[in-house]
Amino acid sequence: MKNLPIQLENNEPVISTLDIAEGLKQDHRSVFRLVAKYKKELEEIRFFAILNRKIKSKKEARGRKTSYCFLNEEQSIFLVTLMRNSPKVVIFKKRLSQDFIKMRRKLLVINAMQTDPERLVRREAGKVTRRVETDAIKEFVEYCYSQGSTNAKWYYKGLTEMANDQLFLTEYKFKNLRDILNTNQLSTIETADEVITRAIKEGMGQGLHYKEIYKLAKKRVETLAAIRGKTFIPAIQQIEYESRA
Repeated sequence: MKNLPIQLENNEPVISTLDIAEGLKQDHRSVFRLVAKYKKELEEIRFFAILNRKIKSKKEARGRKTSYCFLNEEQSIFLVTLMRNSPKVVIFKKRLSQDFIKMRRKLLVINAMQTDPERLVRREAGKVTRRVETDAIKEFVEYCYSQGSTNAKWYYKGLTEMANDQLFLTEYKFKNLRDILNTNQLSTIETADEVITRAIKEGMGQGLHYKEIYKLAKKRVETLAAIRGKTFIPAIQQIEYESRA
């Protein structure tokens, strides 16, 4: 069964009320009303500020704002204990507890890895390469606009996510994936940054259409992935291995 979409906020595992509602197969408004009703109790367990973001779905194609918030482990478990114990609620409670435990175990491994001296050196070197890449993307964005693009800023995120998707496998959402990569993976993503930078510069130098430049960058990252291999995030790989042992 696929893990719940638990993510990190200030290095603490949390889950959104939107994902809780989806996991329970309930209307989000009813879940959020329950949060509002017991706001005081939730605040006593450290309440994550309610956020207003544009949530797009098939029913909300116009980008209507939906209020939701993130809850940590204690808050989310408290919330579901307030619900009637139907079979689907019981199943969700079990999944929620199990997935938060798994995430905490992963964080222990990640935190230990992040203090490795060799990795710290590699991480700092990668930041320099990344800045060169983002400078190239900035030029590329202007290039896209000059060719008629109306949404060129997407390429900052789009090129980054493309490289991550080609090179790595992960179950959870992290604010910055590079913060949890090991030394070898940092080396791989640094090479990907260089590959993307070169593709952008070569493509613009040849006067290619901006969409063709993106395809060129993607093709070269795909080649790199074929050579280096698509790898799991180390913390996940190690813990899953230990759980099978």
